[in-house]
Parts: sequence; structure tokens; C-alpha cells
Amino acid sequence: MDHDDLMLSRSVLFDHPCYYYDHYEMVRRVTNGRFRSDQELVHAAAQPGDNYKEMPTLLDAWKWVVCDVRSVDENTAMQALYEKQLEEERLQTPQERARELIRSEGMKMARRNARWVIPVLEKLSPQELAQMEQEKGGSMFAIWTGGAMLEIWKQVSPPSPPWIQHIADSQQPWGFVFYKSRLVQKRYGHRWDVVWDDIAQNQPTGFGGRYKYSFLGSIHCRGSLSTLKKLWTEVWAPPVSSDDRTGDDGLRDHFEDYKDSIKSPGILRNTFIVIDAQPIPRDLWRQETGFDMFWVWAYDPEWRSLSKDTILRDDEYQGRVKVSFHSLNAWFYAACLEGISIRDMWLKAQQHPDKIWIGYSKFMEPWDHAPYV
Repeated sequence: MDHDDLMLSRSVLFDHPCYYYDHYEMVRRVTNGRFRSDQELVHAAAQPGDNYKEMPTLLDAWKWVVCDVRSVDENTAMQALYEKQLEEERLQTPQERARELIRSEGMKMARRNARWVIPVLEKLSPQELAQMEQEKGGSMFAIWTGGAMLEIWKQVSPPSPPWIQHIADSQQPWGFVFYKSRLVQKRYGHRWDVVWDDIAQNQPTGFGGRYKYSFLGSIHCRGSLSTLKKLWTEVWAPPVSSDDRTGDDGLRDHFEDYKDSIKSPGILRNTFIVIDAQPIPRDLWRQETGFDMFWVWAYDPEWRSLSKDTILRDDEYQGRVKVSFHSLNAWFYAACLEGISIRDMWLKAQQHPDKIWIGYSKFMEPWDHAPYV
């Protein structure tokens, strides 16, 4: 089914209004002016813990999400539409089975979240919701501004992964020590800060693209994701320029000395990152749509090229693995924190077309992940 056919099917099965103005007015009415489109409403319901525009605590708005934000006029009670939807799901009517086939991933997540939130809202009176908002320092229009939603979401959603909760509790910087290869240092020199910013900005973000579940933003955070992003730290080690510290073992020797100066326990000591020139496009500033995959080298500081069990072959493990930029401050950090072997992750990376390690959150289970190895 192509995109146009899919959109037409959704319009029919979800009974969307033919005219934008009717749709606009319907969304505004159900959400008390909080949203202007069903896309905004669904996005907020799919990610209620970290949105620029929070989902309101209006019970009807959440029940409407379960009903796929289908058309509803002023004379139709939301409760009746909601009960009809639940009955169709129970009976697995042909229409309901068809809806499930064409629901977007965002809609599926929004509906799941609504099922967690609705039982709590049904037990709370408007006065209790207003009291919750006032205790958080919110406005007098507490019932529809949504300020209490985050507290409700914390109650009903699964716990964040332990490593994320630890960062949120400790409020300490977290991340890795970074090195630039000699070629990167030579090629970009004093411009590196601009280059690195441009690399980050050229990466796919949010929930678009095939790597959408490998970002930090795809992992469930009961609190604010912005707090984690603020604490993320890239510690750039000074250039390794001494003649007796060349090659990978020289980097490892330098890191062995340098890591003693690191203050925050959240900066890992069992891995360090090296930026290679190879994945950086030579025409970086001419990139119009970003580049698909940027990777870095992750090094095992304990590995040595002259160890007894090393057989020097071009395709042999060399104590490092290519890691997707997308996963660096997401599941790769978690894997390193949990002591997963770089060699084991390298073995998994060999299954990728470009021999890159990448970690994904499980769809509908963003607190869980695909196997590290």
C-alpha cells in the first residue's frame, strides 16, 4: 500500500472530517483549545513525559485517543464512543482489525499510554486535579493546562531503565572521554568545535528514519529527558603528540594516565571514543539532507595488540568496535556501564553491512532493548 492509499484508508476507517476547518474545530473543542490537530494530540499522548506541549489531564481527550481521534460531533458523548470502541476490540470486528493494520506506530503508542492513564483520571475529580496542579506551582486552569500530567505519567508508566534512573538521581555528568585521530586533528584543527556541531546537527533526529529507536530520545524516561541531555558530557582529551605514544596502544597508554583526572563517576573508564576521519564527509558543509550513518571507534583500554592470544590479520579484532553515533549516548553507554565486552559487541557488529554496532529500543517497550551482543 503506497502512502496515498494509506492516508485514504486512514481517513475512511478513522472517519476524519473532509474539511480541515471542521477537523480543527473538533480537536480544539475536545481538548479545550490545547491542540489544533490530531497529529499534535497523538504525539503528546505517545510521549507524555517529555513534550513541549503536555497532554492535558482531560479524560475525554485520552478516551478520544483510544478511539483513534475519530470524528465526534457536539451531540455525541465521548463515553459512548469509547465504550463502543472497547466493545469492537473485544469482539475483534472486521472494522477494528482493519484499523489495527493501518495504525501508525505513534498512534499505537498513544493508545497504549491512554489505557494506562485513563483508570487514574477516572478516579480523580476536577478538584483533585486542580489541587495536584497547585501543589506543583501550576496555573488556576489546572484541569486543562496539563501540568499534572507528568505526575500521573510517573505513576502509571514502567520504571526507566536503572542506568537512566541512576543518572537522574545522581545529577552527575555522564559520557565518555573522546579523542581525535591525528588525521582529524590535522584536517580540522581549530575548527573542530564547528565541525563536531555540524556532524551532530546532520544526524537524523526524533522519530523519523530507520534509526529512530536507537536514539536516547527513544528510551523511556519517567522524568525529563532534557535533564539527561543536559548532563551528557563529551570529555575531549588533549591531543596525543608524544612520539612514544603512537598508534592504538599509545592512545590506551594516554587514556590510562588521563582517566585519573576525570571527576564525575558517570564518565566511563572502561571505554574511550576516537573520532576517525573516514566517516566525516569531505563536503560536510555542502550536505543538504544530512548523512545516513556517522560512526566512532570505541576502544577497550585494557586490550593490547601484542597480547599472547592475538593473531594479526586484517579482519582480526583489534580491541575496538565501530559504534553508531545514534547509539553512543543511548544503549551503547548502558552496555559499557554494565560491563559488556567490547569484543562481544565487535562480534555483533560484524553482522551489520558496515560492521557497525547499533542498539535499538524495542518498539512499544522503550525501557527494554535489542540484545547487546
